Parts: sequence; C-alpha cells; structure tokens
Amino acid sequence: MKAIILAAGIGKRLYPLTKERPKCMLDVGGKPILEYILESINFAGISEAVIVVGPQKEMIEKKFGKKFGNVKLTYVYNELYQSTNNLRSLWCAREQLTDEFIQIHGDLVLNKEIVKLACSSKVKNGVLITKDHIHFVVDGNRVLLDGDIISDINKTSSWDYSEGRAFGIYKFSKLAASAYRDIIDSEKNNFKDGFEKALLPMLKKFEFKVIDINKLSFSEIDDLNDLNEANKKVKTII
Repeated sequence: MKAIILAAGIGKRLYPLTKERPKCMLDVGGKPILEYILESINFAGISEAVIVVGPQKEMIEKKFGKKFGNVKLTYVYNELYQSTNNLRSLWCAREQLTDEFIQIHGDLVLNKEIVKLACSSKVKNGVLITKDHIHFVVDGNRVLLDGDIISDINKTSSWDYSEGRAFGIYKFSKLAASAYRDIIDSEKNNFKDGFEKALLPMLKKFEFKVIDINKLSFSEIDDLNDLNEANKKVKTII
C-alpha cells in the first residue's frame, strides 16, 4: 500500500499566510498540517508516501526529508500549480499509480487512526466519509448510494439524501489504480478541473463503497476561519 498526498495547492483563500509558505505547511497546534497526515500514514504501517508539491516545495522537502518514521518519502513537482487543479497533480504522479494506494488531500488535519482505518478495511475501492453533521459544509462532497455501492459524489445534492461527506481520502485497488491512471492521462487537456473529473467515471467501472470514519475526527483547511477553528479544536481531533 502506498499513499499519494496532493499538496500542491496555492491556498488562495488563506492569503497572506500562504504568501510565504505552502498551504500544507501552515501551523495547526504547533506543527504543519502535512505532519498530521504523515503521522496517520506512519501509524497505519504504510511504507511509502508520494507527495505532490507546488509552491515553496523546498520548504516541505527540507522539513520532512526522505523519510518520516518508517515511511519513505518521494516528491513529485507540479510546476503548473498556479494555473491547474489537483487533477494535474494526479497526472504528475501517474507513474506511481501502479498498485493499491490511498489518495489523501494535503489540507487535512487528521486523527492518526483514520488512515489505518482505510488500510484495514475489507473494502477494496472506497471513499472515506463522515456522517457528523458538523462537517456538512456548503461546498462539501455529498456521497450518494445505490444499495451499498457509491453511485455519485457531488456538491449539490441535499444532505438529507446523502450518505455523508467525502472529505479527501480515497482507497484504490491495484486494478482500479491502473484504470484511474488511464482516465487521468486522458484528461490532460482539462487540468483546470478537480480530481472528481477522473473519479466519477471510476464509479461506473468499479464498485466503490463507503468507509465510515465513525467518531474519528478531522479538519479540512480551506480558509482562515477553518484554520482558526482547527487550532481551537486540534486536541479533540488527535
């Protein structure tokens, strides 16, 4: 199992804090956001993480080096980070999508148990969700089911009809990884789109199921309010 961390975002809504440092390196509770992700990966027993970096990439590489705990770190540079979305970050890492992996968005402050939950789940292809209404935000990804299979993920359905919120962690089997890579490569003229452009066709090709994080907690950092709230409740998350 490998982790692919998408950490090339410019953090426009967090400016001016992100003028001098990458979004994933902003401080929450005394350490960078990315460190919480790496702690969760290390705790899960994952041996390798590929970090897609963008602005001030040297700061990330200097801080974390080539290894975090027992996790080997590899860096991939999305040099077009200013003009593209995370679909392009996935394309930059496409050669790493050869085996089962966990895709993790680099703006999450995670309870260290969360990635372990994903790895230990019997679900081969899955989407981690929360059913906690406190996380049901306006621009959150709603997860819709057909039976126990995920049929759609979107930002417009009513929360009343959704299974919960997808917040940025996705699990892929080896077979799904290969198909995902092919779809990502076919979308190379649409790099202003988000990763959902590649994920949604996958829902028609493979059975993706829900992995509920239950009472485990997280914070997604999109703006200054998110950052302030994360700092207030970080002890309850970890």
